[in-house]
Amino acid sequence: MSESLSKNRVIFLDLLRAVAIILLIFALNLDHTLAPEFKNTNDFLLNYWQYINTLIVPFFIFTSGTLFMYLYKTQGLPFKENPLVKRVIKRGFLLILTGYLLNFHGFRRLYNGESITEADWQQFLTVDILQILGASMLFTIFILWMASKLPFQIKYIIGFVSILILLLTVVFELLNVGRILPLWAGAYFTRSVGSAFTFFPHAFYFTAGCCAGCFISSNPSSFEDLTGVRKLLIAGLLLIIFSFILQLAFDALPLESATTTGMVVRVSRKAGLIIMGLIAVIHTSIILEQNPKIFILMARNTLLVYVINKLLIDYTPLSIYFTRDYTVQESFLVSLGTTSLMILIVIILNKLNFKNFSMMRG
Repeated sequence: MSESLSKNRVIFLDLLRAVAIILLIFALNLDHTLAPEFKNTNDFLLNYWQYINTLIVPFFIFTSGTLFMYLYKTQGLPFKENPLVKRVIKRGFLLILTGYLLNFHGFRRLYNGESITEADWQQFLTVDILQILGASMLFTIFILWMASKLPFQIKYIIGFVSILILLLTVVFELLNVGRILPLWAGAYFTRSVGSAFTFFPHAFYFTAGCCAGCFISSNPSSFEDLTGVRKLLIAGLLLIIFSFILQLAFDALPLESATTTGMVVRVSRKAGLIIMGLIAVIHTSIILEQNPKIFILMARNTLLVYVINKLLIDYTPLSIYFTRDYTVQESFLVSLGTTSLMILIVIILNKLNFKNFSMMRG
């Protein structure tokens, strides 16, 4: 591996995760504080921003899949010998456990000697980003285990699974499977019980990211010039074009479940746009001589940053500022201030030599 390729590879990995977590924290705070009347408006610019905002969580999950598969492939070891497998299994369970603990608002009642209510348990069992990300990791590990026993390349198996998940997204929505299952399981498949995100289609973004990770690991020239990402660019454009063709087809057909079928359109288009964002990060990593240290710190502390931000919103005295509705300008300033605070906390923890469990360690 050439010196420039190795340098750009490291810059890319850190930059990708840093951009993803910074955007995620900013978007979550904005969504939490923006008044409802500004979320449901006919204003073109606000609607455009709201759409961009809906891309950020999928982008975060997509880049997690990209990073995971890239690191897995570059180990150059079979499934049973790959050290990343155990690390990601631990990470997956840690994310799920942390997600549930952050949901449990009954701590206050226990502290005051009160009983846990049914509403507390229901909120505890709802699903957020961390559970979806952890479940996607464990699911992909299972797919890789299956792939190790099949005579096909990983990229083809992951690609097939991605398409299958996209189809199952429609099936689960049509059959309303989440309502049939017990709450603890159904919460992963429907938002009607209070979950913020669901396994379908977000697992698609993770496995689609894994496909991108497979491609990048097989094309190291991607880190030296943009000619190496032409196929990635074509894939993104094809997904976007496919989404518009599909939308025209759905509009022309008298389908009763336009909302459900339209989900495939939205997910395909978002995946295409996310790939464009991934290419932009690759291009930036080629231009940069070195990563600003704050990007490195943010990349290595994504879980910590998310947890601190969540605790700040729900459990600290500052939570009163996140229960108010703000105008666009006020919400933007609150989100910017909170994101800046997260960056400051990471810098302080680094000064204190705090060691955090990271999938990227080493």
